[in-house]
Amino acid sequence: MTKELERLLYFEQLFNNSQLASMNGSELLDLASKFAKIEGLYLEKHRTKLIPKKLAVLASYTTHHLVSVLKLFLYQRGISPVFYEGEYDGIAMELMNSDSRLYDFKPDIILLLTYHTDIKEYPGLFAGDAECWIKGKVDYYKKLWEYTSSILVARFSIHFLYPQYVALLATWKQTICFLLQIALKTLTWNLSATNLPMLTS
Repeated sequence: MTKELERLLYFEQLFNNSQLASMNGSELLDLASKFAKIEGLYLEKHRTKLIPKKLAVLASYTTHHLVSVLKLFLYQRGISPVFYEGEYDGIAMELMNSDSRLYDFKPDIILLLTYHTDIKEYPGLFAGDAECWIKGKVDYYKKLWEYTSSILVARFSIHFLYPQYVALLATWKQTICFLLQIALKTLTWNLSATNLPMLTS
């Protein structure tokens, strides 16, 4: 048996159990790298059993590793994915430009992965400031969603990542960091409360 066939057999067995979910990030990245070498062989053998799906990933950070690992879980679920990865930090540019490659791709699913740096300004300390800020941001992301009306989209995911590793020494900076995270969580909650067809984490 060739090395390729051995690897194919390994992934066929792997996809038939729940082992993937218990693996850590390093293990998943290593597996994704190995699977990339035989993905074509796996797809050729199992094509008739797999459901094809086109997924567009628009993000404010690099998504290559995320996509490679996501493939493993999709194949395990019987889905053969075709990915479109948007330009780095180009969420608004891709959605608002109907001539972009995103619209030509016509995805079944859009994953919108935002980052805390997408938010350029934050509300003041008063309740009225926060309410106006949240309304403005919700309206902005609803407007982005409206640009996808000509695309057949199944899911729309919004999640604001905020790094937990930032070292903050001064007490006032710790307070600001806490307030920013609260603001982002509140924004995410308000977006999830709209009637956009989206998934939130």
